[in-house]
Amino acid sequence: MKTLLTVSAFMLVLASSCDHKNANQKEAAATAPSENAKSEELVVASATDSAAGYEQLPMPQTVSPENQPNQPQPQQKNNAPAPAPVKADWNRKIIRHGDLELEVKDFKNFNNRVSAIAGKYGGYISEETQESSDYRLMSKVTLRVPVDQFEAAVNELSSTAEKQISRNITSQDVTGQVVDLRSRLEAKRQARLRYLELMKSAKNMEEVFQVQKEVDEIQEEIEAAAGRVSQLSNQSAYSTITVVFFQIIDPSAPVTDKSPSFGDRLLEALGSGFKWFGDVVIALLTLWPLWTIAILGVYGYRKWRKQRPAKPATVAESPVK
Repeated sequence: MKTLLTVSAFMLVLASSCDHKNANQKEAAATAPSENAKSEELVVASATDSAAGYEQLPMPQTVSPENQPNQPQPQQKNNAPAPAPVKADWNRKIIRHGDLELEVKDFKNFNNRVSAIAGKYGGYISEETQESSDYRLMSKVTLRVPVDQFEAAVNELSSTAEKQISRNITSQDVTGQVVDLRSRLEAKRQARLRYLELMKSAKNMEEVFQVQKEVDEIQEEIEAAAGRVSQLSNQSAYSTITVVFFQIIDPSAPVTDKSPSFGDRLLEALGSGFKWFGDVVIALLTLWPLWTIAILGVYGYRKWRKQRPAKPATVAESPVK
C-alpha cells in the first residue's frame, strides 16, 4: 500500500513537473514576441528621441554686423576688382603741332578734301598758299582743329594722300605756365584793390597821383598776363596742322625749287657782291652836294692860309753880362 502511494506521488510530481515545463515553454514563447515588440518599440523610441533631439538643436542664425559690434570680424580676402585707370586730365594745356608733306594724285580734289576735313573735325583753315611750275603744283595749308580731334585729323589727311613724304608731330605742355600766370594775375588784382583803397584815404593830390601811377602799372601787368593766358588757352584748345601737298605735272620738267649747286651758289654770291658794291657807289653819289661843299671848303681854307700875311719874326734879346 505504501509502495503504491509512493509510486502515485512520484507520478504526480513527474506530471506536475512536465506540466510546469510545458507551461514555462508556452510562457516563454508568448513573452518572446512581446519582448521583441518592446525592443522594437525601444529602437523606435530611441530613433524618435534622436530625431526630436536633432530637431531641437539650435539652428545657426545669420547675425548682421550691427548685432556684433564687439566681435572681431574674420579677415576676408581682397577680391575687389582692380581700380579703374585714372582718366585723362582734360584741364591740362598742351600745345600740339603737326607737319605733313604729302604727294597727291589729284591736286584739286585733295585741296577740297582738306577743307572738308577741317570742317568735319570742327576746325578751320587759318592760312593757305599755292605755287605752280612746269614740274608740279604745290599748296601749303595751315589748319586749326580742336585738340581732341588732332590725331583723327592727321591720320585722315595722311590716309587720303597717295604718298606720305614726311610727318612730324610735337607737343608742348604749358599747364605750369598757365597756372603760374593765373596765380600772378590774381595777386595783381588783389594789389590793385588795395591801392584803390589807399587812394580813398589819400590826404593830398600828390599822394593821389602816386597811387594812381601804381594802379596804372599794375593794370598794364594784369592786361599783359590776361592776354598771355588767353593766347596759351587758345593754342592748347586748337592744335595746328601744317600740310604741304603737291602733284607732279611733268616729271621731265626742270625742278625749280631744288637746292642750288655749289657753282650756282658761287655765281649768286659774286652777283650779290657786285650788286652790293653798286648800291654803295650809288649811295655815295647820291650825297654829291655834301661832297662838293666839303671840297670847296677845304680848297678855300688852304687858299686863305696862303694869302694871310706872315707874322714878323721876333729876335730874342740876349741878357747883358
